[in-house]
Amino acid sequence: MLLTSASALARGEARVLIFPPERTDPLIDEALIRISGELAAVGLRVEIRPPGSVSDEELVPLDAGDYGAIVLSQQRSRIDIRAYARGLETPVSQSAQRNHPGMDAEVVAVRAVEALRAAMIQYARHEVETQNEAGSGLPGAVTDFTRIAPLPEPREPTVAPPPSEPQRDEPSGPPVTPPPWSAWIGALAELELPPGTGQGGIQAAVWWQPSWFRLGLTVQHGFLGGRYDAEEGIAELQRTSMHVAVGAETQPWPGGFLFVAGGLGAAHYAARAEARTGFTAGSGVHWSPAFGLQAGGGHWLTSRLGVYLLSGGSLLTDAPRMRFDRRDVATVGRPTLNVSVGLMLGF
Repeated sequence: MLLTSASALARGEARVLIFPPERTDPLIDEALIRISGELAAVGLRVEIRPPGSVSDEELVPLDAGDYGAIVLSQQRSRIDIRAYARGLETPVSQSAQRNHPGMDAEVVAVRAVEALRAAMIQYARHEVETQNEAGSGLPGAVTDFTRIAPLPEPREPTVAPPPSEPQRDEPSGPPVTPPPWSAWIGALAELELPPGTGQGGIQAAVWWQPSWFRLGLTVQHGFLGGRYDAEEGIAELQRTSMHVAVGAETQPWPGGFLFVAGGLGAAHYAARAEARTGFTAGSGVHWSPAFGLQAGGGHWLTSRLGVYLLSGGSLLTDAPRMRFDRRDVATVGRPTLNVSVGLMLGF
């Protein structure tokens, strides 16, 4: 008896032949139904030929329109499966032992379908590699069953444009970790005690702050004010100091810090006098070691720019005396108080 899904094979369709063994039983019958269903699900036309043996010579080569064949045979408790495809001289073989645990019609059907797929993949791959532009290609059911995609159409080579320079976003907002080095520059106001004379100037500093520890060099220079007036004349005093400071800091808020530092340095004073009538003007300089103490804080606006506020004082070990006509009118630097505000540059 010949079982087929249609009386004639339509043009462009792919047919698969199934040859049952000479003697069938319920397991073989159910396996044939499952094999037919699996193949028909992908669009292959299935023909089950009458039971009986078939030789390799009869299946190689396959007839036109036939793309594969499955031959089932039995040897006692063993079921042998041979799968053929176009262009293959030898089949892909499988076997199933009836007496093995779990062996049933579904297992036999799966092995048969996979053996056929392996055989047809070899054929389909060869066709895809050798077909030309005018070739008709493979039927859709064959490509669906073998999962082989046709070769893509040749394309003109294209030259990719050179990669553009990556855009680097400038860091914004306070940094999670402040930079380890910073340079400070800002305005300075000083007050000399006890005479209570003030000066204005600039302050510069370089700090290294790897963690809570802080080490820095500060320079202060006053050039505005510092004027002393007496009956003998007028004197202007300029002060320049430098300190090496060591301290500790804490970071109570993101991007912010507070610190205290003390150190040792030196101060330089330069005096210039203008004498009134009857007196003689003079000038002089004075150096003295100095102890310094500073406390302040700051906030990093970005990873490279911040603002600071600093206050402190210094005490001279050898304080200079202002003298008018051999008369002491003031002793300065015992102590000198200062406050500074400015910008920080991190690096």
